[in-house]
Amino acid sequence: MNSWKSWLATAAMAICAVPGTAMAERPIADFTEGDPVGWVRMSPTGNRLAAEMDRGGERQIVIFSLDGKREPVIIGKPANTDVGDVRWVNDDWLIATVGRKGNYELHEVYVSRTMAFRADGTAMHMLEPRNGNLADSGGDVVWIARDGTPRILLSYRETIFIGEPGFFPKVAMVDVAQNKFTRVTSEMEGVWDWYADGNGDVRLGVGDEQQGVKRRLVYREGGSGLFKEVASATGDEELIAPVLFMQDGKALTISNVDGFDALYELDLGTMRRGAKVFGIAGADVSGVISDSKNQELRGVTWEGQRRQVQWLDPQYREIQALLNATLPGQNPVILSSNLDGTKHVVYAGGTGPVTGYLIFDSVAKKMTVLSRTRNEASWPAARTYRYTARDGLEMEAIVTVPPDREAKNLPVIVMPHGGPRARDYEGWDSWAQFFADRGYAVIQPNFRGSTGYGVAFERAGLGQWGLRMQDDVDDALAWAAGKGMVDPARACIVGGSYGGYVAMRAAERNPELYRCAISFAGVADLSKMMSHDSASYFGRGLRAYWKGQVSDLAGVSPINNAQGFGIPVLLVHGKEDVRVPVDQSRDMAKKLRAAGKDVTYIEQAEGDHHFSRDEDLVEFLKTAELFLDTHNPA
Repeated sequence: MNSWKSWLATAAMAICAVPGTAMAERPIADFTEGDPVGWVRMSPTGNRLAAEMDRGGERQIVIFSLDGKREPVIIGKPANTDVGDVRWVNDDWLIATVGRKGNYELHEVYVSRTMAFRADGTAMHMLEPRNGNLADSGGDVVWIARDGTPRILLSYRETIFIGEPGFFPKVAMVDVAQNKFTRVTSEMEGVWDWYADGNGDVRLGVGDEQQGVKRRLVYREGGSGLFKEVASATGDEELIAPVLFMQDGKALTISNVDGFDALYELDLGTMRRGAKVFGIAGADVSGVISDSKNQELRGVTWEGQRRQVQWLDPQYREIQALLNATLPGQNPVILSSNLDGTKHVVYAGGTGPVTGYLIFDSVAKKMTVLSRTRNEASWPAARTYRYTARDGLEMEAIVTVPPDREAKNLPVIVMPHGGPRARDYEGWDSWAQFFADRGYAVIQPNFRGSTGYGVAFERAGLGQWGLRMQDDVDDALAWAAGKGMVDPARACIVGGSYGGYVAMRAAERNPELYRCAISFAGVADLSKMMSHDSASYFGRGLRAYWKGQVSDLAGVSPINNAQGFGIPVLLVHGKEDVRVPVDQSRDMAKKLRAAGKDVTYIEQAEGDHHFSRDEDLVEFLKTAELFLDTHNPA
């Protein structure tokens, strides 16, 4: 067996159902051990793979040779850093975004850099200009060459302090092998995001003015000349911008003019929409998939009960049809391809003989298993239901029922998602499956403000933190109780991030509906969170965002009503959380203790916002289980 196959086989994991008429409780490791392979990327030629794998209890980047002629290479990451967004530049060089907390002129900030490394493991360096003035690259890679040269366009800032030269990003052509920067565009007041066409010409910039109140688009026809403002928008107005520059000089845009995001032609001369290219009734288009040179449309992604891809390229439609026929009911997804589109990394989930990562050679019609992951056939199925909120707005909820149990009069966990600009899908969810395994029905409401349901539904959440968005969560419980599925007298609410906020808000706003509340990394003080976000971006203008999201920051902040908490509360927060500071839960716990309330607070010394360490997720689930056994036993 080839060495790369041996490694992947060693990492492979198969989970089987416990035989018998009733399912015993699964060990907690079944829910906390992630897939042995986190992601896989194919090199431009298709001769190599980069993968994130478990090695010695840690996630490592491993480079494999598909011909088996080279031994696998482990790429060591810098200490105390997060590494993500790994991409091939050519077959010899890759780039990744590296981030960590640190101090910048006495300010504690989260700083990100773009790192380059050779596939053979012999070289690694951060991409920085010779003058060393790079405050925050943010991994904002604007373009990658596809001619075999190790070149990218990188957008970066030279300071994080507003008003100083270099505060707004500029773009440089970077030779990642030589760490050589060549300026392409200078900074432009208010412009934060730059976009290039498939030839590597920077054509478009998007920015804001007046603390984010006005958004604007600057554009130029080719790769040189002055940028001119060609469009602007305020408030809820849509800013029409290209999402793909086509080889024939045309462009495409995503617009919600008909109420749902859909793909349209775009006239670059007038920045006006043309004919609709693709849309799905009742669902949002979420993005486009281009060819390897980023000049032609290959496919469209859209939001359904699972993420979906519609291929418009005939070659890829045929490949997808072959995959669907080979792996029926498994929703096989093409994740990465070589430049000529003959080799593909595929992920197959659902239920079937093979679930996990595969390599598919579409010329030889040959499939190779890279790794196996959990087969959903042995887990409770998540089903989507529709319900109506108290003001008449219709929405969906994902419901997972305990194995071998009828959906009747069950104890229940209501579990709102984070974001809140996000949504839950059908499919395997570690928290939902864990609580269902322990005997609870789990309801995941896609409340107003969730994405994928059209512009009106998303905008219905504006200003409704802790108000109508909160009603929607409570109404999901009332709906399930009315259907006889759950026992409303045996309900608890559990959530993370924004969902953690919802759990705390429920405990003080209407505790009579729930027996207990569990918050992981939740927001308790919205005014303090707004200040944190504004400081983190050093004037980027997130105050306008918060004021649009929340109509009454103080009034809907749980920390201001500790006396109103009427049920036991479990708060868990990671000390290393850079998205929601740990002070949010620390301060909430102090307020609750001072008010004589039943609160349990656990601070995870190495924990972050995403349970990057399995140990932290194990601790959370164990603690949550004990807490539920005490206050709402199943």
